[in-house]
Formats: sequence, C-alpha cells, structure tokens
Amino acid sequence: MGEAELAIRWISYTVGCVLGRFQLGVPGALGSAVYRLEDFAVGSLPAPSEVEFDELVGPPERFAYIDAAGGRHVFATEVEAALRDLALDDGIAVLDEGHPRDLAARVAEALRLMLDAEDKSQTPNLKSTAGSGGSGSDEVIAIGAGGDLRKFLARDFFTKWHVKWYSKSRRKAPVYWPLQSAKRSYGFVVFHERIQADTLYVLQRDYVDYKLNGLRQQIGDLRGQMEGLEGSRRRTVAREVDRLSQTLEEIETFAETMARIAQEGYEPAENWIDDGVILRMAPLWELIPIWKSEPKKYWASLQKGNYDWSHIAMRYWPDRVRDACKENKSFAIAHGHEEWYKGK
Repeated sequence: MGEAELAIRWISYTVGCVLGRFQLGVPGALGSAVYRLEDFAVGSLPAPSEVEFDELVGPPERFAYIDAAGGRHVFATEVEAALRDLALDDGIAVLDEGHPRDLAARVAEALRLMLDAEDKSQTPNLKSTAGSGGSGSDEVIAIGAGGDLRKFLARDFFTKWHVKWYSKSRRKAPVYWPLQSAKRSYGFVVFHERIQADTLYVLQRDYVDYKLNGLRQQIGDLRGQMEGLEGSRRRTVAREVDRLSQTLEEIETFAETMARIAQEGYEPAENWIDDGVILRMAPLWELIPIWKSEPKKYWASLQKGNYDWSHIAMRYWPDRVRDACKENKSFAIAHGHEEWYKGK
C-alpha cells in the first residue's frame, strides 16, 4: 500500500467514526480500535497464545492502554470519548463550511485527536506518512487529500476511492452516500444503514430549509447595503449578490428534486435493507451528481421490471409486482406472499 492510499484510509476511517459506523473504544464493535484475543478465533481455529497475539498486533507497550479484559486499545480513553462525541448517531453529515455537522471539520478534528497526541509514544504509527516534520493529521491531509480536505471529501474520496473499495466483484455497495446539489455547492453525506423512512423529509426540514432561508437573508442584506454604495465597492457587493443568487438557485433546485423524490415514494422500510445497497440508492440518482450513472442504470432496470423480487419494486409498482408474483414463485416467496403464485 502506497503512502497516498494509507493516508486516504485514515481519512476513510475517520469518516466512518464521524458518521457513527465505527464505535471507538467499544470492545467487539466494528472499527473499535481495540484488539482482543477472541477476535482472532476464526471458525474452528482457537484464539492465539499471548506470544502469537504479540506477533499479530504488536506488544502491549505499543498500545495506549490495556483494559481489564485484556483488550489492547489503540487510543487513550479520553481520545476514545472525544471521538465518540464527534459521532453523528443518525449518520447525517453536512457538506457546508461552518455548519455544526460539517463533515470536513469533524473529520479534521477526528484526525487531530487520533494522530496529534502530545505524547508521541501514544500516537499510532503512520508508517510512510511520518517524517515530514508536521503533525500527523496535517501529513495525512496533505498526502491523502492534497491539502484540501473539504474539496477531497466533496468528490475524489467517493469517485476515486470509496466506490472502488465497495464495488468489488460487480457488487455496487458504497457505504456512505453523497447527496449533493448539481455543482456540489451544498449537500450531505449519509451512512446508508441509518437511512429511515423520513430521512429525506428530515434533510429538507432541518437542513435545506435553513440553508435557503440563510442565503435569502444574506442576499437581502447585501442588496440593502448596495443602496448606499457607489463605484468599485458597489460592484464588489453586486458580484457577491450574484454569486449567492446562483448558489440559492442551485440549492432550490436540489430541494425541489429531493421533495419530488420523497413525494414519489422514497420512504425506505426496514425490509429495503434486503434489496442491497445499489437498489436502495437507485431512486436517489438525481441527488448524486458525482456518481449518478450507476444508480441511474439500476433505476432504469427497476422501472423495466428487472428486479420485481425487491421490496423497492413493490413500493413503486405494486400492481406490476403482484402480477409478476402470480407467475414467479420465487418472487412471491421473496415478498412473503406465496399464495400470490398461481402456477403449478
């Protein structure tokens, strides 16, 4: 693994921490950063001995602390607690500088907590990313994100890395979904396992509406200022009004599209998880400008009836799916209604 990918994997891990996918310091949880003997007991293979455990994960002195059950923690207790405080339990982060849920700001803070410990003996080994003289988090951002974490998280993290990692063997299953306006001036990153029936409504009510109202207020204030200005100062303010007006129009379109998709039926039920990631993402393709081709392709296939075994197809085209179940027993079983099958 090259130094760039190593740095990007650090960024990816912190994204998972911020979106609540990983539970720092919780033994046995996904991404806990806690190593336990029993975690290495696979199938009929027993847990390793202490000597073997040292060889696998490193000696105890390399870890921040050892808990009462022998779990070796990568991060100190106060760091674990701070990282858990950064986590967004509903899996919704905002791509908007200055917002309390701003993904870039939270990821930068998580990297700082993980990699910039004053006691360098407690800092995880950065391997090839270390040695430039800067802090560990600065190095990761410089090497992995080209020094611009916000821009990286708005596009390249997903298009060049995340989708590739989670699309192996033709399985299209990105864990984090970037829902953005057309020019990526505003948007969200959501953890797909936290998406609920009302998620789109929550995004509109609690985030997009506030953003739009704030922009309208800014534009109104600036237009008021222009009345008393002349010359270059007036032109400067006018340019800012024009910029904000374009952003407002872009986000209004984003809001309208989101509202339409919600009204058309995007209200994920618990059983949608069985359909797979890409089918659950498909109805949202218009909200994913940086990677819309794949979900759009699956949406077209859903419309044609290629996935009538899915719960999503039942949500959008119930009559067609029931008719398909009359002729296909596996479809009827998949929907929990074997009695719909009319064949032999």
